[in-house]
Amino acid sequence: MKNWTAMDRYHVQFRWELFNAFNHTNFGLPDSNPSSGTYGRITAIGPIAPRVMQAGLKLTF
Repeated sequence: MKNWTAMDRYHVQFRWELFNAFNHTNFGLPDSNPSSGTYGRITAIGPIAPRVMQAGLKLTF
């Protein structure tokens, strides 16, 4: 987070956030349908995708 002030009235804040920055593996749940060909296998990633980033800019006056 970085804050700036201009003319003692305007404030700008820049924020950059990282989720799963170290790229740890997050697996989804295994397939629980016994009649499926992929029964018991993990075929998807978990709820957090690898290396998600977001940025925001806020102006207050």
